[in-house]
Amino acid sequence: MGSLRTETSDSYTPNEDIFKINYEEKGYMVLLEINNQKLQITIMLEELCQFKWMKQFTLEELQNINKIFNMFDDVEQSFQPFQKWFKSYIQNLKIKGNSMYVTFNFELDQTFQVQFIIQLNQCDLNWNEIISQLSQKIVNLEKKSEHQKDLLEKFQQQSNKEIEQFKESHLFQVQQVHQNLQKQLQEYQQDSSTQINLLKNEITLLKPKQKFSKILYVDEIEMIKNWINKDNTQMNLELIYRASEHGFTIQKLYERCVNRTPLILVVKTTLKKRFGFYTDQAIKDYGGQYLTQNPNNLFIFSLDLKQKYTSNDSNNSNAFYSNSGHLALGGGHDFALYSNSIDNASSYNAFSGYGKNQGVSGRGILTGGAQNFTTIEIEIFQIKRI
Repeated sequence: MGSLRTETSDSYTPNEDIFKINYEEKGYMVLLEINNQKLQITIMLEELCQFKWMKQFTLEELQNINKIFNMFDDVEQSFQPFQKWFKSYIQNLKIKGNSMYVTFNFELDQTFQVQFIIQLNQCDLNWNEIISQLSQKIVNLEKKSEHQKDLLEKFQQQSNKEIEQFKESHLFQVQQVHQNLQKQLQEYQQDSSTQINLLKNEITLLKPKQKFSKILYVDEIEMIKNWINKDNTQMNLELIYRASEHGFTIQKLYERCVNRTPLILVVKTTLKKRFGFYTDQAIKDYGGQYLTQNPNNLFIFSLDLKQKYTSNDSNNSNAFYSNSGHLALGGGHDFALYSNSIDNASSYNAFSGYGKNQGVSGRGILTGGAQNFTTIEIEIFQIKRI
């Protein structure tokens, strides 16, 4: 804390302003100014504690010792809502003739210091009385500050003690709760593997249609899986070919299916009809040759009719046919898909080798009547067992 002393200042010039100071630091400001023969003192600590204090005096009021002390008290009282321990004191008095400089210091919780100077002219005051009274105020404020500091330290010590007692008394309970939670977690982890796989499968199924398929709906995916699945194993569908992205030529279709089995092919026509087939063999160019295939591993289906159609031939010797221009199922080309099917109506459906077991035969079963069709989308999915 600064010392209280009286000395003569040779730097004072009688003709200078009565007082003038604008003291700024980060977080606070002290501004003293004269306006229309009135002194205005402003202390702003808004960034630190949302505090602003302002006092205005006439020059006549400042000639009275009681007014000075009242101002001093006002500042202190204004700080009360924000103080933890607050110190304010006069650091220095400079007297020359009838003029006096008074320097005030303010400290709040030792986090900042504010200093400002008031210069009084033409005053006839008892300086010893001023010094004595202000010194006593300093002593009182220091005692008050120390008392508040002691109370705060005692409160903190008591709080720490109570916290430790609480920890000790509840430690056993906390440990028991922790052990129970660990046990429950282990049991859950042991039982959750199947549930997690099921959830992963559901997440795959529930992905937005436009991101997974432009033709299939979620319930239809499950329907196809049930047609294929003979041992109730979990399976996912991975999109490997989409004609609107990879091209409608039959060669592009073959390229996307290299080393990929088993497969599901689905088409959507200009008449919004949706159908396709399942095979466990590779979809590729067999050079105009028919492929013999187990009838249990190859079938045609209609998504719109929600119907699966199997081969009439138990040997299924003419199961699958392909060349560089088209692919087909059945000896009579029950389902034929030609290259660039988006630009022509060469592709067709005419059941002769399929559908007998389901009580149907003839043309246009899949297409809704017309034998030939034009596609607007083709998709192929590889089936992956989990």
